[in-house]
Amino acid sequence: MTDDTIKAMPENQQHLYQNIPLWVNIVFACEVFGGTLGSITLLLRKKLAFPLFLISLFGVLAQATNIWFLTDAISAMGAPAIVMPLVAITIGAAMIALSKSAIAKGWLR
Repeated sequence: MTDDTIKAMPENQQHLYQNIPLWVNIVFACEVFGGTLGSITLLLRKKLAFPLFLISLFGVLAQATNIWFLTDAISAMGAPAIVMPLVAITIGAAMIALSKSAIAKGWLR
């Protein structure tokens, strides 16, 4: 985000955005790259999709922990701070279940 975009935010949201710990950025990267690579390997019918989706879900859970318990994001952002992590957790769990089922059925090598 540009400085102007950040300055347009309410003060409590600016504080949250400017004080994101390094570990949250690291787990976010695991979340994004794990999900992306997991999807690609699933399309390529590789068993590697399963552990990549596990890494992604770990990232989602770690980030949700930060949002729900370690910051005041819920008071600053409202309901989306609760709902969006739940959506990501649901999708991550579904991708894990899909890849595990595909391995059991022999669809992935």
